[in-house]
Amino acid sequence: NKLIAALPEKIRMIRDALAPLIQLDNIGDIRQCGMMVGIEIVRDKGTKESYPFDKTLGAKVCMAMRPKGAILRPLGDVIVLMPAPGMDKMTLQRLLDIVVDTIRNDLPKLIRE
Repeated sequence: NKLIAALPEKIRMIRDALAPLIQLDNIGDIRQCGMMVGIEIVRDKGTKESYPFDKTLGAKVCMAMRPKGAILRPLGDVIVLMPAPGMDKMTLQRLLDIVVDTIRNDLPKLIRE
């Protein structure tokens, strides 16, 4: 089955694209299981202290991705990424580019609001 055979490469693409985000001050953890990923936004990386619930950073980050072409959803301040296994590599890369760009460039602005 071509779908199953393509999964390891797609899983690596996701891991490699998102791995640099862990170096950011406000990313506490990146958890991945296959093609499912959770990117945790934290106030303090050392203590894993969260932002107040009413700041809704996860939702704001996901909303900032929409005009760029990606619809994701948060679970609190965890950005959830679950691309369809049948997604072609070019579309997957575009999705990953949007996620990385938004977290790198928009998250700091959203934190300051």
